[in-house]
Amino acid sequence: MYNISERAVASFGGLATFGIGIRYDPPNECPYRTRLLCDVTAEGKALLEDYFGAQLQLTPSNGDYVRGKPAIGSLMLPFQITESLATFAFFRSGALAVMGGYETVGIFDEEYLARCEAAVQAGRADSRMWLSRNPSLTAQA
Repeated sequence: MYNISERAVASFGGLATFGIGIRYDPPNECPYRTRLLCDVTAEGKALLEDYFGAQLQLTPSNGDYVRGKPAIGSLMLPFQITESLATFAFFRSGALAVMGGYETVGIFDEEYLARCEAAVQAGRADSRMWLSRNPSLTAQA
């Protein structure tokens, strides 16, 4: 169902999996270098609206694409949003859990989840690693 490249977000560029792509446009960069200009597909806009809980007004697109899908607009996003937005996107996509630390990984397989939880609990994972079950799924159990 998912391959590793679709399940892991190692940097801001990995958000393209969810319809949010970096636009390299020096004249329109953030003057403080704290945000990135991003092109957004319809899927990416829906994700961001769910994430922020608000309707977004995007700057119209210049005909750009994100992973082969047409961008419908663009906006600035802070660098620090990567891990939080990737976690939200994986949970929204039905991930059983998300593990983070060096990269954010959506876990969609019970067996793999059990192995990851055992490693974290036994202290075999790096101290920066964390694992969180999808609260929308655990609340239903």
